[in-house]
Amino acid sequence: MTSIGTPVPFDSHAAQPSLVRAFRANLLSLIGLVLFLAVLLVAAAAPLLTAYDPFVQDVTHKLASPSAATYSAPTNTVATSGRA
Repeated sequence: MTSIGTPVPFDSHAAQPSLVRAFRANLLSLIGLVLFLAVLLVAAAAPLLTAYDPFVQDVTHKLASPSAATYSAPTNTVATSGRA
């Protein structure tokens, strides 16, 4: 019959480097983490960064050719010349 020796205490913090220490040791991985977090932040804040509702679309005129209203100035503005 074989006997099992005394258990060896396992200190998980001493055996493995911490995640922060690992990213500090490798500059390229730290830059990648910062870029990933920046993209994640922008993706999470995307609805706040735009002024247009993506669900409001005029699909009935999607393939229509440009009309005169496309190139004309809005009627509520006053055209001014460069002269005083």
